[in-house]
Amino acid sequence: MTDLRIRRTEIAIKRSFIDLVNQEGFNAISVTKIAENAMINRLTFYKHYADKYDLAEKLIKSLSADYRQAVEKRIQLMDSGLDFGEIIKIMTPELKQVFLNQRDTIKALNTIQIGSLTLQSEIKTIISDNIDQLTHHESSVLEKAITLSLFLTIINYVLEQEKIPNYHEIGQILQNMQHYFS
Repeated sequence: MTDLRIRRTEIAIKRSFIDLVNQEGFNAISVTKIAENAMINRLTFYKHYADKYDLAEKLIKSLSADYRQAVEKRIQLMDSGLDFGEIIKIMTPELKQVFLNQRDTIKALNTIQIGSLTLQSEIKTIISDNIDQLTHHESSVLEKAITLSLFLTIINYVLEQEKIPNYHEIGQILQNMQHYFS
């Protein structure tokens, strides 16, 4: 079990990092700024993370793991025979946790690229890895691209509007789009 002081320090470092990235941008901040804002010294920061890139990578990986869990839970609920409406009722609190309660974190992480690692690339990988299970069939390349785009658009909508969309409205929009191409 992690010592309470260690957990508090990690929370302070993460909060400081997220706030600073959202205020000043990732490139403008330093470990010194993060530590000062978290009211710790630099050595304490380095006991937890190698540098700001390590912290960013761990936050991206952690948020991605939360999203992966939500996708896997949705697949399990689909496989259990629940209908879409029941799945949404069950999943909405979890989706709120992943997207609304961590909105500032997502906003900050969406601005960071470490090599080829970005939050968007991680989410794309998760969706791509699970798309055939989500659609219940082997999807074509075009269907995968459209479905991936739809998921990412919904995620961006949640972040911008600060609410989980009405899935009946999404269904209606998709029906309307079908008419565009008819």
